[in-house]
Amino acid sequence: MFDLRKMLVISSFGFASGLPYILIFSTLSAWLRDVGINLSIIGFFSWIVLTYSLKFLWAPAIDRFSIPILNKFGKRKSWIIFSQLIIIFSLLILSTINPVEKILAFVVIAFFVAFFGSIQDIAIDAFRIEYANLSDQGNLAAAYQFGYRLAILVATSAALIIADVYDWSFAYLLMSSLMLIGIAAAIFSKKEKTNNDLKELNFSEAF
Repeated sequence: MFDLRKMLVISSFGFASGLPYILIFSTLSAWLRDVGINLSIIGFFSWIVLTYSLKFLWAPAIDRFSIPILNKFGKRKSWIIFSQLIIIFSLLILSTINPVEKILAFVVIAFFVAFFGSIQDIAIDAFRIEYANLSDQGNLAAAYQFGYRLAILVATSAALIIADVYDWSFAYLLMSSLMLIGIAAAIFSKKEKTNNDLKELNFSEAF
């Protein structure tokens, strides 16, 4: 049965997943090229995105534990909200740094965005699987991809236009505020429930 609320929630999560990834992997390179950063340093930023490829290493811990206080929203949503807050805060800091003057600080903060972006992806994938019945998974996967593709458009073309009209700092400040969409989806989505069709593994089995 079509559930608009679930579709909106998962679309919002898809948007929140795609935004930090594209901002670090693609749009950030445009920023660095625009201010005249050396190409070898720009190439180094591609290594930061390896956090998304290596997320299977910390996925078992995220699957096993939850974030205190925030776990009142649910185990998965505690990680989603926590990682989104870190991403918002990191993007805010990134918007205040001049990469020409403080490239090391710029790299460190960009790493935080990428690392917690990978954590967010892990938690969202788990949440999506447990959020609905098997018959709904196709619709939810499509909704997630819709949100993700929308984030690509916003984080590339829209961010570039904003940077051209104003500046890069304002563009990333605005992008950080858009992450609030994901937090709103986590807070107002239906309460998490146990999916009895899934087997819960212990830590060593999950790893």
